[in-house]
Order: sequence, then structure tokens, then C-alpha cells
Amino acid sequence: MIKHFNILWIALLLSCSPQQKQLPDDIHLNELVRPVSLENLFKTDGYYNWGGSIIKGEDGLYHLFYSRWKSEYKFTGWLVYSEVAHALANSPTGPWKYHSTALKGRGKEHWDAITAHNPKIKHFAGKYYLYYVSTNMGDKEYSEDEMRETAVVGYSHPNWKILRPNQRTGIAVSNSINGPWERFPSTLIEPSGPITTLTVNPAVAQGADSRYYMIVKGVDFLPSLKEGDYIDFYEATGSTSSRIPAGSCCRPLMRFA
Repeated sequence: MIKHFNILWIALLLSCSPQQKQLPDDIHLNELVRPVSLENLFKTDGYYNWGGSIIKGEDGLYHLFYSRWKSEYKFTGWLVYSEVAHALANSPTGPWKYHSTALKGRGKEHWDAITAHNPKIKHFAGKYYLYYVSTNMGDKEYSEDEMRETAVVGYSHPNWKILRPNQRTGIAVSNSINGPWERFPSTLIEPSGPITTLTVNPAVAQGADSRYYMIVKGVDFLPSLKEGDYIDFYEATGSTSSRIPAGSCCRPLMRFA
């Protein structure tokens, strides 16, 4: 894979005014780092825990939505067996206690048939929005034994080349932080523009203009690269609602290989 890192400045330049005064960088992160205690660590026997997103609920508790999958499927099992779990704490630093599982793969005939991964929880206009990543096997038939084999073998398994490009971002909505969660029937955002496949790992915020903005990871396969190599880059898009309309993607922010 090509070993370089190339920043695309276009989006950054468009978002910055020439008249802006550059302030000195006086932030020293090393002075802000504090020791980690056991209550700051969230471990679950028999599971990998990954990719947490925290929000304070109206109940005064802190709610952590995170990915987890059984360790028997190995670390690469995230692409097949991840689920979005929900944990609670009295403090944003923990200790955390598992509460429930919010989302799983819905099974065949759905775009989010397999896995539920990398959640982001947000609160907009009185509702909770749970963004997540999922995938499917397209038209290919498969068995549970085959999925288990895919998880354990990992990146070199032929199914990986189906499941990874089919990853998309979805959204589930609830009036309560504790659910139930109603999933939208289709994906939140599809590849378009510079993204040729895969739209995942969303970060969503509402701007001062009341529009909603998303940063999403996409993939652009380049002919100059060897088969299986790709360049990942992040894109930004805006919407007048918490759903991203078709064709609104995307402005380049960063590209790397």
C-alpha cells in the first residue's frame, strides 16, 4: 500500500476566512493527561468492547453506547458479530455497568443484515438518534457456519471482500434513551461523488445555522493501486434534518493511504 499522507486543504480553506487571526497554540496536552484508574476501564468477560459514545440522559445518568462481540469470534469478529450495547454510570468516567443490547444485525432481507457497529448517540429536538454501521452479503447465500468461519479467519476470507465494501451507516430513533429503537428502513447515506464504496463511522452535529453536519469515512478505489488496496478519506456533508438526503455527499476533508 502506498505510504503517504496527503491533506486535501480545499474544504479547510473554504471554511476559514482570510481575515481570521491565527491564535498561538498554547495547549499542552501532556499536562492534561491524568492517571487511569480501574473504574475508568470498562471490561466485559468474554467480549471485546469497542467504540463508545456517551451522552447524559434526562435521568441524570451517563449512557454509553458501544460495540461489543464475543471474544470466541476473535478480534476480526467485529465485521460479523458486533452488536450495539448500552451501559450506565453515575459519572462519565465510570464505572460502567452493562444495561442492555440496543441493536443487532437484523438478518437476511435487510440492508443491516449482519453486525451493528461503531455507534454514535445524539439528542436532537427531543429525540435520541443512534447512528450505527452495518453490512450484508448482497445476493450471496450463506450459512451461520460460514459466517463464523469468516469472523475467525478475518481479512483473508473471501467474504471479507463482500462484507466490507457493503458497509453503510444507518440510524435508529427513540423518544427514550432506553429505547425501543425504531430503525429507518434504508441507509442514512450512500456512496457518491468521490466516495466509490463504503460509508461508515459517522460523526454528526447540529450547526448554529440549524443544519445537521456529518463527517463520514469513505473509500475510493484507485486503479494505480494493487488489487485490494484503497485510499480512505473523510467527507463532510450537511442537511436540513437529521437524515442526509441522497446526493448531498460530499466535500473532501482528508485523504490518506
